Amino acid sequence: MNSSQIHVVEVGKKKELQLQIDVPTKKGTERRTIPESQASPEIKAYLRNPSSAKGKVINVEFEMQDGQAKRVRLAGQSWTGPPPAPITKPSSGNAQQLEAKFENPYNFIPALPRGTTHATLGDAKHTGLPGHHRYHAGKWSGRISVELTTVTPLLIPDSGMKDANGHKTFGIRKEDQAPYLPPTSIKGVLRAAYEAVTNSRMGVFMHCSKLKYKDDQARKKSPYSFTPQDLLDQSLLVADELDKLSPADRVFGWVNKKGHGQFKGQLHIGAVTCLQGTTAIEPLGNGQGIPLAILGAPKPAQARFYAAKNSKGEPLDKGSAKSSAYGKNQGLRGRKVYPHQKQATHNDYWDANTSNAKAITAPIVGQAVYREWQRLAETQDKIRTEQNRSINEWVKPETTFNFDVDVTNLSGVELGALLWLLNQPDKHYFRFGGGKPLGFGSATLKITSLDLRDGEAIRADYAAFGESDGALLKKIKNSVAAQPLIDAYKQALPVAVGDANQPFDNLRVIKAFVNAAKGGDLPVHYPRSSAPPNAKGENFTWFRANEKNGQKNSLPDLVNAVRGLPIL
Repeated sequence: MNSSQIHVVEVGKKKELQLQIDVPTKKGTERRTIPESQASPEIKAYLRNPSSAKGKVINVEFEMQDGQAKRVRLAGQSWTGPPPAPITKPSSGNAQQLEAKFENPYNFIPALPRGTTHATLGDAKHTGLPGHHRYHAGKWSGRISVELTTVTPLLIPDSGMKDANGHKTFGIRKEDQAPYLPPTSIKGVLRAAYEAVTNSRMGVFMHCSKLKYKDDQARKKSPYSFTPQDLLDQSLLVADELDKLSPADRVFGWVNKKGHGQFKGQLHIGAVTCLQGTTAIEPLGNGQGIPLAILGAPKPAQARFYAAKNSKGEPLDKGSAKSSAYGKNQGLRGRKVYPHQKQATHNDYWDANTSNAKAITAPIVGQAVYREWQRLAETQDKIRTEQNRSINEWVKPETTFNFDVDVTNLSGVELGALLWLLNQPDKHYFRFGGGKPLGFGSATLKITSLDLRDGEAIRADYAAFGESDGALLKKIKNSVAAQPLIDAYKQALPVAVGDANQPFDNLRVIKAFVNAAKGGDLPVHYPRSSAPPNAKGENFTWFRANEKNGQKNSLPDLVNAVRGLPIL
C-alpha cells in the first residue's frame, strides 16, 4: 500500500476536472492522471461538485501495479470500488493474450488466393472487359453522391516550410482559403478498400528481394529463405496484361508497370466541396505549430509483424524461430491498413495545450491513454528535428465534404461491392490524409443520393427523350433498389476466395475490414516498454525483449476482435 495526495485540476479548453496523483518513480515522484475506474466512489464524487473540488488536495492510499496507481481511496478507508479483474490464462490454441496492454497502429487485411476464372470477381479474361465507347446492356452507369464527415482532425498537408535544422512545418492545402481535399486522395482510399473487399490483385507490390534478419548466434544479418514476392500467390501479383485485370484494376484503372498497356478506369471522383469553408480550419501552436510524434518507417524485415504462416495470412505461431519466417509454404499477412483508433474520439485527446506526458481523462478498458500524436522529447531542442514534422493547422472534426462518384459500365457485382463499401454502419470509419498512425483522418462516408441505370435503360431513356417507363426495373435511385446488387456481391465473394460454404460476414477479408473500420478497445501506439510514452523513444527495446524466451509474439490477427500486445 502507498500513501500520497491527489489534486483536482482543470484541464483543456473545456476546463474539465481531472484527478491527478503524485506517484513514486525511480527518479522521485511524478504526477499522473487517475483513470476514473481506479478512483473510489468517494473520490469520484469530487468531480461532480466542481465549485468545491477545484484546486482541492486530498490525502489518499493506493496500490502500484504495472507502473500505475490502482484502487485509489481516501486515506484510512478500504477500497469500495469494483474488485480487480481476474487474470485468466488463455486457453490452448488461443493466440490472443488476455493480459495485452496496447494495439499496434497498423495491421493487415488478408489477401487470399483468388479464383481468377470466377465469372464476376475473376480476371478480365473470364469476366470480359467492356469498352468505353458506349453504354452496355447488363452494365451499370450513373452517379453516387457521397457525404464525408471527419470524426478526428484531418491533415491535408501543403508543401510545408523547412527551418535551418531541416524540420518541416505543414499547413493545410487550400482552395479559396477553404480546405482542399483532392479527388485523387478520395479515389486512393476507395481503391485500397475496394481492392481488399473484392480480394483483387495487388495494385502495387515492391518487395522482390530477400530480406535479412539479425542472426544473434552468428552475430550477423542473414537472409530469409524466400522473398516476399515468392510467398505471394500468383493470382495476387500485380497485373501485367489486360487479360489479368482484377475487379479493382477494371473499376479504378490500370497502367502496366512492366511495359506497354493501360486501361482507363470506370470510376471518376468529381469536385470535392467543403461545406464549412474557411471555418473548417483550426490554427494551432500560435503560429509556431505543434510538433508531431515520429512516425515509424515500414520494416518488412520484422517478420513477426509482416510474414504469415500460410496463404490465409494467419500470424506466425508464438515462440517460432525468427529464422523460419519467409519460409516454404508460408505467406504474407496481407494489405496494410491503419485501423480506426477509438481513443482518438475520447474527450480531450486532441487538446493541443496539454502535454503527451499526461494521460487523458477518458481511459480505455481501465488503462491510461496518452496523446500519441504529440512529440515528447527529453529537451526542447529535440522537439523539432529532421525525424518528425510539425503542423500549424488542421481540418476540424465534424467537417463535412460532398462529392460525386461517377461510374460507367460496371457489372452488377462490381457495383454491388462499391455500394456495400459506401454503405457501412454507424461508427465504422475510413482513414484519409496524413498522420494515420497517430489517429488523424478518421471519417465516415454516407450515400446521399443514387442515380444508376443499366445500359438498356439509358438507351430507352434516350429513345423516349426522357424517363422511359419501360426500363424502371433497370434503374437504381434508392437503397432498396440497390440491395439486390449488394446481395449479388455478397454471394459471389465466398466462391471467389475459395470459401463457398462460409457466410459473407465470416470471411477473413470481411471480418478484418470491418474490425479495422470499427477500431479496437485498447490504447493504440507503436510497441514500447512502458505504458506512458518514453521521451527517448527507444522502441527497439520492445522488439529486443520480444525475442526472449517466453515471448516471440507476432502481430495479432486483425480478424480477431481483441488484438493486443503486451508491454515488454
